[in-house]
Amino acid sequence: HSIIIWNLADGKQLATLDGHEGGVRCLAALEGGRLASGSSDKTIIIWSISTKEQHAKLEGHTEPLRCLAALDGARLASG
Repeated sequence: HSIIIWNLADGKQLATLDGHEGGVRCLAALEGGRLASGSSDKTIIIWSISTKEQHAKLEGHTEPLRCLAALDGARLASG
């Protein structure tokens, strides 16, 4: 249900992003320091990595998310 952001230089945990009701199954790095997460709860959350806040919660899938792909032009593909 959580996403952990790690510092690769020292192996320390920088942040935890909580918001999904199901397990997180996929992630995609987006422009502007944002992260998209897809979950078994059938939602996508767009996060600001710097503020650790949710920008948007996208709903509409009828099955758990399995993959996300960041596209150009501030678009996201999900499935």
